[in-house]
Amino acid sequence: METIRVVLCHSAIAENRGELVMGAEILAKLLRNSDSIELAIFETAEIANVLSREKFKVLILPAGEHTDADHQRFLAERPDISILIIDYRHLDSETIVRFRDATGDILVHVIKALSNDHASQPRNSGRIHWLRKEDLVLPDNASPRAAIDGYPDAAAHLADVKRWVALSLLALIDKDAPDSNGPPILGWTINAAQVRAFLEDIGAETSPEILWDQIERRERAHREDATALPLLRLANAFRLGEDKIEKQLIWHTLAPELDGGFARVHGYLNDDLTRRRPTLSRLAQLVDPGADAWSLRQRLAGSRPLARHRLISVHAEHSHGTPATEESVALAPEILRFLLKEGDGGASATGATLVSAGGADGRRGDVDAEARSCMEDLRQSLAGGEAPIFQLDGGREALSWFERNASAAGIDILKVDLGLLDDLTPAQFPRAAEAWARMATLHRAIALLTGFEQRSAEMSCELGRISTALLPDLVPALVLHGTPLKGMSYAARRSLRLIKHGKVGIRARAQFWYERALAAGLTVSRNEVERVAASTRFDPTQIDIAISIAKELTRGQIPDPCAALCEAVRRIAQDGAPSAVQLVECVYGWRDIVLRQDVLEQIRSIPDQVRYAGRVWETQGFAKRMPYGRGVAALFSGPSGTGKSMAAQIIACDLCTVLYRIDLSKTVSKWLGETEKILSQIFDLAQQNSAVLLFDEADVLFAKRTEVKDAHDRYANVEVAYLLQRMEDYDGLAILTTNLKQNIDPAFLRRLRFLIDFPMPDAECRERIWKLAFPLQAPLAPNVDFKLLARRVPLAGGNIQQIAIRAAFATASENPDDEKAPITMQHIVRATRQELLKLGMLNAESALAELASERPAAMGART
Repeated sequence: METIRVVLCHSAIAENRGELVMGAEILAKLLRNSDSIELAIFETAEIANVLSREKFKVLILPAGEHTDADHQRFLAERPDISILIIDYRHLDSETIVRFRDATGDILVHVIKALSNDHASQPRNSGRIHWLRKEDLVLPDNASPRAAIDGYPDAAAHLADVKRWVALSLLALIDKDAPDSNGPPILGWTINAAQVRAFLEDIGAETSPEILWDQIERRERAHREDATALPLLRLANAFRLGEDKIEKQLIWHTLAPELDGGFARVHGYLNDDLTRRRPTLSRLAQLVDPGADAWSLRQRLAGSRPLARHRLISVHAEHSHGTPATEESVALAPEILRFLLKEGDGGASATGATLVSAGGADGRRGDVDAEARSCMEDLRQSLAGGEAPIFQLDGGREALSWFERNASAAGIDILKVDLGLLDDLTPAQFPRAAEAWARMATLHRAIALLTGFEQRSAEMSCELGRISTALLPDLVPALVLHGTPLKGMSYAARRSLRLIKHGKVGIRARAQFWYERALAAGLTVSRNEVERVAASTRFDPTQIDIAISIAKELTRGQIPDPCAALCEAVRRIAQDGAPSAVQLVECVYGWRDIVLRQDVLEQIRSIPDQVRYAGRVWETQGFAKRMPYGRGVAALFSGPSGTGKSMAAQIIACDLCTVLYRIDLSKTVSKWLGETEKILSQIFDLAQQNSAVLLFDEADVLFAKRTEVKDAHDRYANVEVAYLLQRMEDYDGLAILTTNLKQNIDPAFLRRLRFLIDFPMPDAECRERIWKLAFPLQAPLAPNVDFKLLARRVPLAGGNIQQIAIRAAFATASENPDDEKAPITMQHIVRATRQELLKLGMLNAESALAELASERPAAMGART
């Protein structure tokens, strides 16, 4: 706030030079209590040195010490000052205190007026103003109060603002108003009596000046109460309190939005009820009688925050033949929504999203040094001064990391996703950017612009250029995500702060899991938590949510804390599954799969490479040997039904996560570039939710690239190349299954850490599969001979399971009233023959003819 330097001259007491007389002491105390007054005190004998050496705006002299000629001589020597003559020798503390309580610091207002070159020029005395004790006496109808209370709520504050606007308009109508005292025509005209009746009904019997002082005093008290009032927040954010006129401009432009009656009043003043907003000329008369419409227009186009942020805009109406001085003004729409407390405070009206800080909710940010340094730099930028332009490097994961840490640091974000504003052209961008800047400044939020990468390269550079040219001077801090640096090269006038998102290590993530679990009261060991953290790449927010779910699960469904944590992780991953995948329910365990021992050992090593990644990559330093491509990718090849999909389910279950199976019908698109976009979303969400990706029938997506003969070949090769890149960047576990390994591009095979062939089971494995195919609850007849079936029928495990289900249905249909009717060898053989016919294995089907009849009891069917 700008201060006014005032010099107070007093007569020294003969007995004790330098001591103030009582009236001067009371006056000095009064002026020192004002934040807008800088007071210097001198004796009247030093007046010559004061005039020649001191810099000030107002000189206060005691009455009777100097003649009128002396006063004129002082003014001639210092034409830049005003003189206030006060008979303060007769002032007492009671008069001053009563005076301040009743009507506010009018003395301070007088000094402010005298310090303003345009404000107060008394007609009789030029720049000399006399203030006597009688001027400070309370009016008869004033009732002094010991203390001033703030406003109970925003509605009470707005009610006083409406009263002040009504009183100001009444004063203007008394002075200058159209002559319309005839009878009104309903819907077309309004007369002076109706206007006056409306305004008098709102305004009380007081003056605008007295009510203004009362409102300001109550606002000051309200600041001490720290209660939010929209108008006060607006004034503080844009420093409107430093200029009384700016504040009044806001009030007058707001009034028609608060009450339609004010719109009719302005229609009356404009002599046109279709023009229901204040005009430049009327506003100039209302807020600054010494100014005109053109000076007000210059104020609205100046360098003050009110003008730079275009809080008030002038509506050009030249097409209607309206002179420029009579153009109407209005508040910015998002500012109006904020003042009226609509929706999210006006942010959505600009196409932006206000992300409020979540530090109060106990959310924690990351522990890495870059996060701490970045948030500290942002706090300094919000505190004021020239801030750098922040450039956030990385993809969606980096964006999530930044938002999470800003929220934990108590920093609000105004997020603008340009990818969602695809109809926003460069010509429209500056106006939209000004609206974003108003919202960011109002909410003391950083402006985060993202989605540049979703625009074309040319458009991205152009929007980045406009952003860095326009926004840095209008927002508390500017963060750009996805902007090409070449689009910012011209912004050398501002320093560029690059924010590099470093991935949180597995050990650091495990420590966070452990601390948060213990804080929530979950009794888990460090090793158990490390197992979960190694396979779960959750951010701190997701970790807190998972622990909250696990804590609730331990109270009933799952008493074991570690199992509850695994289940919580699965539920979060299930909830965030993308639409282009099928969520596979993992019901199998290691006991359910039957494979050769060497194959099974390879499969068991896959989850170990995920589980112990922290030890190998970080502790043992192998990360330096492989800076990228650390994700685990495996190809399961082999005939259909040999257990490839079952193995993928078992691995996902062992890692406490879920399995996303790629739905080719929703992934492969005929539109160019659409397949890559869908795959990008799948990889991003799978990595965010720590899911295992399953590409079933992978030879469709990962086919060999071909020689380019036409446009179809070229774009098909682009899809394969994109998959190669994403597979190498993916940090999670991806499993590909196929029975046509020869059709897969060799470049994929090089990037696979595991290539496991699933062979057809031998007789020993088939016998175990036959036994596992029938649940323990399924009744079996004594004559079932699994060893014979395994020896005579060379089928894969998937086919054997189909036979078991078909035999069970056949038994149920033959015995509808007997739930305990056993499944016989005859049922199984008949179901096997049908399966072989389905597969076209006619010779094997013929060989089973001898087994169609009942056989004697077989020993150890389930052993």
